Amino acid sequence: MTLFDVNDFNRPGYVNNKKCPKCGVEANTNDEAIEIFGIMNIKGGAYIQSWCKECRKIKKKETGKSKEEGFFS
Repeated sequence: MTLFDVNDFNRPGYVNNKKCPKCGVEANTNDEAIEIFGIMNIKGGAYIQSWCKECRKIKKKETGKSKEEGFFS
């Protein structure tokens, strides 16, 4: 289940170079970016996350904060 419609981002061949500033992992298409980074909904717009999912998991474990407590919001 998703919180919003992500179909606008599901363009398999669309080039979208994205690099995690923490670990350097890269995505080259929207599909890869969604898989590696995930997306967020801000004021009705869908945006690709800055950090990859793995780095966000590590940061969450280190700080013990959840999204509800202001983690990456």
